[in-house]
Amino acid sequence: MTPIIGIDPGKHGGLAVLWQGTSTLTVTNIPYVKATTFTYGYWTALFSCEAPVIVEEVGGLPGDRAQVAFVLGHTNGFWAGVLSGAGIAPTFVAPQIWQTRFARQFGVRWCPPDYDDRKKFIQEKINTLIPAHVSLDMADAVALAWLRSKELI
Repeated sequence: MTPIIGIDPGKHGGLAVLWQGTSTLTVTNIPYVKATTFTYGYWTALFSCEAPVIVEEVGGLPGDRAQVAFVLGHTNGFWAGVLSGAGIAPTFVAPQIWQTRFARQFGVRWCPPDYDDRKKFIQEKINTLIPAHVSLDMADAVALAWLRSKELI
């Protein structure tokens, strides 16, 4: 069994470890990551396996303050550095790309444009694929890992 790691570094983000070929899932909240957020076990898991890692390449939205874009860029840089230090080359993917590919798996051309509707859509669909209740905050990270497990990103 190979772990696949999906990371949503946004404000309501998460880290999901999906074990390929199973529906075994481990998740944790990671809003605005700090190095002390994780237990030793998470760092060991990241550094000891050669798991594919998919990171959402988030950025500020129109109308956001400059601070939001800075914090999101900092968080992406944090993950790039941590994973690079572990010898892992993550795949960064823009939200528009992975969300469109995810929606098409359900016969929909794209995810709803409204943020809350989009999050609920992704959560609802992920919960039909994985027999664990995935929270709204974890849905994007799980969707990223699931898409990678199906080689769609």
